[in-house]
Amino acid sequence: MKLYGFVNEDLNKEINDEQFRLQESYAHRLGQICYCNLKEKKITDSMGNQIDVRGKQIFLRASYHLMHEAINLLSENGAILFEDTETIERIEQWTNLNLHQRSIRIVSSEAIINNEYNSCDRRYIESAKRVFLKSVNKGFSLQCASDMLLEPDSSIVKIVKKYSKEQNCDIQLSKEYNIEKDSLGNKEARFFVVNNQVINSSRYICKLKHSVPKSLRKAAEMFAENIAMQNCFTNYVLDLGCFREGVNTFIDIVEMNPITSAYCYVNNSIFEECVPEIEMLQEIVHYGYEYTFDCLYNPGKYKLQRDDRQSYELLKESRFIL
Repeated sequence: MKLYGFVNEDLNKEINDEQFRLQESYAHRLGQICYCNLKEKKITDSMGNQIDVRGKQIFLRASYHLMHEAINLLSENGAILFEDTETIERIEQWTNLNLHQRSIRIVSSEAIINNEYNSCDRRYIESAKRVFLKSVNKGFSLQCASDMLLEPDSSIVKIVKKYSKEQNCDIQLSKEYNIEKDSLGNKEARFFVVNNQVINSSRYICKLKHSVPKSLRKAAEMFAENIAMQNCFTNYVLDLGCFREGVNTFIDIVEMNPITSAYCYVNNSIFEECVPEIEMLQEIVHYGYEYTFDCLYNPGKYKLQRDDRQSYELLKESRFIL
């Protein structure tokens, strides 16, 4: 029996992601939970008693900036991890798979701050009217005119410095593309892939019953098949978007993330087990199990029908348009 692991320091933050609380609650209901206390370097059960995790499979959930420390703690104590550090690094280097249609280059935060691009990167920037930057550590994305990178604007340097946290980090650089929109916002969706199979999908929404367009679901299955053929990793999160270039549209990878730290939107879930009390409600809402469990006790938080006057999109990064 696997355990779902959570980091005390994530749960104890004054401001924390609600999803961790929902997932903690559902894992507690399943009786399959453990906690990583990074400060005291110990692993405990729900009662705070230290436990032995040698040989036990742990599905860790952690914020991006704490997950590696938690992985090290679990590994040192003999746990079998759903994702290890090496796998996460391969997922974060997803552009090496060469499955994306857009041209994406990797530049360092140091190069942007100091305006020290290599000749290929500089030519690439010069060829674009506008560019899109996205930090690999999931801190921010930024859209700006290309000349702002070539003659660095203080606001860009300020943003990059803040989110690189004084450390040199990788940033994805691409030409800016428009993403198609519909009544729910940008036509983007998040897919959880386990053992090379797409197991659930959600728009970037957390409170509204909805479905993901069939075109995106079919594309996700195709990408998952192609990724499986490369035999690099089997579990990951895949984000797809409907991009527009002139009159042409195409579906492409927005990004890929490790499941350990990836955000679960309302139709996503890390769980495979459905507890009996939510089975009937699950047939109606089709949320991820942790959200359905929460909806059972807090129905007022969720909407079965869309209100045209409201926006339901939830973005889990800082986005800048300059």
